[in-house]
Amino acid sequence: MRKTIVFVFTLICMTAAAAFAQVGIKGRVSNSVYIYDDGESHTRLYQTARFAIYPENSRLIRINFFGRALNDISHDDYLDDEQKVNIFRLSLDAKGLLNNRLDVAIGRQFLHPGLTLGSIDGGNMTFRPNKKISLQVYGGVETHFFHSPELYESEDALVFGGTMRLRRVYDSELEAVYLQKNGPNDRIGEEEKSDGAQWRIVGANFKNRSIKPLRLYVQAHYDLLNKRMHRLYSVANYSCARKFRLSLTYKQQYPQVYDGSYFNREDLNKPFGDFEKYQQFGLSGGYFLTERFTANIGARMIHTEEGDGMALSTSLESCSGSVGLDYETGDFGNQIGVALAVNREIMSRLDLGLSVNYSRYRFLEEFYNFSGETVDTEYDRQVGNALRLSYRFSDHFRMDAEYQCLNNWLNYRDDDRNDHRFLNHIHYIW
Repeated sequence: MRKTIVFVFTLICMTAAAAFAQVGIKGRVSNSVYIYDDGESHTRLYQTARFAIYPENSRLIRINFFGRALNDISHDDYLDDEQKVNIFRLSLDAKGLLNNRLDVAIGRQFLHPGLTLGSIDGGNMTFRPNKKISLQVYGGVETHFFHSPELYESEDALVFGGTMRLRRVYDSELEAVYLQKNGPNDRIGEEEKSDGAQWRIVGANFKNRSIKPLRLYVQAHYDLLNKRMHRLYSVANYSCARKFRLSLTYKQQYPQVYDGSYFNREDLNKPFGDFEKYQQFGLSGGYFLTERFTANIGARMIHTEEGDGMALSTSLESCSGSVGLDYETGDFGNQIGVALAVNREIMSRLDLGLSVNYSRYRFLEEFYNFSGETVDTEYDRQVGNALRLSYRFSDHFRMDAEYQCLNNWLNYRDDDRNDHRFLNHIHYIW
């Protein structure tokens, strides 16, 4: 509760400072109510705020904030202190300094510096000596797992790296990247270095648009510490003047699951076995039937040391919604999935949204682990049905109400384990 009070007090102070000083502020606040029953009734309240504060005479410097406070009215003891207050972003940003040559950000921020990184608490600087070259360096510690206000110790979660970009050279762009990620010694293992490093990644990214309808993109990242290819990814996209598009992809990587992640716990008893390297081939295409409708089809093949799998998908999309069908087969079992989404304006300012997601539903009961044994996962229960109404009172004020049924009601209508949920969102934007 004390953290919630600090959160609200800080928010009020920052808003008041913006109101009485020569600064501008724009953002969004939301209040959400989430009601569900997992054997016990829960009513959760979310207060979310996202805004930017900047001098009125210049927008080169700004304070960016994105945070959320959470309380469970029915069972507040179910929440840890780290879950009650989340700060997703709190940073001081300066962009376009020195005649648009320098960008600096300090604080909690999300980074994707040419490779998958995530959120860090630290600093990030990009320098552009000319229009073709830019240099980026960053460093700090990983953001807390729950995005709480707490900070990890540097010896437990140190992250630093850099990127050099070369743009506009024969319709190409080249990036050289480096990343080192550390972790606590008790999580790393005896074979790791004494400095606590978990990854030490070097690599390159390449983009090319020399042939106008064709776009090429390649990523190649190598882990020097673990002596393995961390990620190899390539994609070729071809489009033809609003008629059709084709995409060919190849990906080889180790799933980027940190040693301290929830998904790396040994006691999860994962039906798919341990997280191992995989290869994925993909081919997809879309044809524009009319200005409003697009037909899509795709195929993916996945190869691991334990087995192979294939997924086929097709869908019909429009500005009002989509309907799709997925089929998966291979060594890990068979599955058919269906998904439907509709969004319509039924009255002035009133929108209706309907979604039926059976993408994880298994009409076929054949599902195996790597040993060929049947696994009971209750996938026939895992669906997502939602009905949403949204009303726009003005350009600044909107309210949403949504009902969800997350189990297969048709087969389990008399089961007290049916999962029914209600959400209400109130948004104010300025």
